[in-house]
Amino acid sequence: MTPLLILCLATLPAETSPTGRVDYARDVKPILAQNCVKCHGPDKQRGGLRLDTAGAPPPGGG
Repeated sequence: MTPLLILCLATLPAETSPTGRVDYARDVKPILAQNCVKCHGPDKQRGGLRLDTAGAPPPGGG
């Protein structure tokens, strides 16, 4: 194997779940909490978008 291929394979993300299924609480919510909730959470909803709950309706009530 070339060093570049080894580097690429080493940086691939590991599967987070044995089933390969994405879980909102485990996989998605921490990312949103760290990067998005400051502007799209319970206190502020820029653009009418709230991302701190899984069941929040999209902007416009969709």
